[in-house]
Amino acid sequence: MTNYTATGQPTYHVDIVDDVIVIFDATPFSSTATTDIAAVLNELTTAVGDISKRLVVYRDATKSYDIVQHTGNRFTGFQPTNETVLEAALIKIRGHNVVPFSSISRASE
Repeated sequence: MTNYTATGQPTYHVDIVDDVIVIFDATPFSSTATTDIAAVLNELTTAVGDISKRLVVYRDATKSYDIVQHTGNRFTGFQPTNETVLEAALIKIRGHNVVPFSSISRASE
């Protein structure tokens, strides 16, 4: 799990589930990952390397999971899954059952 807590920046954590990067917003009522998703994608690229071929999913303030559409680390949009349970969202996205396999464990300043 990665926690980002830079002053004025969104605070969130990241898990990797079935090779999908999952972003959880930890500050739904302040500077959120939703409003600064470009910075989040840049930090993810630094933390995990090239994300251009990886699926990125984000849990928003309503606890609904959205697909983060991107080209490389450049944000291009959100696509809602209309799911509030991660496993259900991933099944809808990937079309099969998923098994969690790792978490990132690094904190930024």
